[in-house]
Amino acid sequence: MKDWKFGLTTVEWRKKDLQERLVKSHKLAQGEEKVELKSSGEEGILLIKALCGLERVVSNVNVPNTYQQIFNLPKEAIVETNALFERDAIRPIIAGELPPQIHQLIMPHLENHETTLQAALTYDKALVLKAFLNDPLVKGRCTKEEAESLVNDMIANTLKYLPKQWEKQL
Repeated sequence: MKDWKFGLTTVEWRKKDLQERLVKSHKLAQGEEKVELKSSGEEGILLIKALCGLERVVSNVNVPNTYQQIFNLPKEAIVETNALFERDAIRPIIAGELPPQIHQLIMPHLENHETTLQAALTYDKALVLKAFLNDPLVKGRCTKEEAESLVNDMIANTLKYLPKQWEKQL
């Protein structure tokens, strides 16, 4: 980490920061402190200004491949691509075709994304397991039983964030 000149955000720091922000939020809500308006420098502000028609910005986004900005991927695939942000519009910029070797690496992930989406929409644990077992980083590295145990753990440990229908899957 030191060689690459970055550090990790500790859980301790996150907890302290959350407490400080909660105190500040309370003071703002009670009128004990005034809101200080200043530029954050975040790109999101530029994107909002562009959508309001104040400027035009090119940035990267994750959007459906509807405009076939990547020619050899399915139209329904979600792709990260450059797009032009302007008044009331986000227009993907054509990127062309992926080289065959890259296309071959990406397709299993696209197929898994579709399976994962269907699993989420239908609350189907079997589809979650299928996507998990087909993930190139997992495939062939654990047994079906090990994967099923991991899927059960993942669902159980995130159940409070999931729709109630997932409770029936355990």
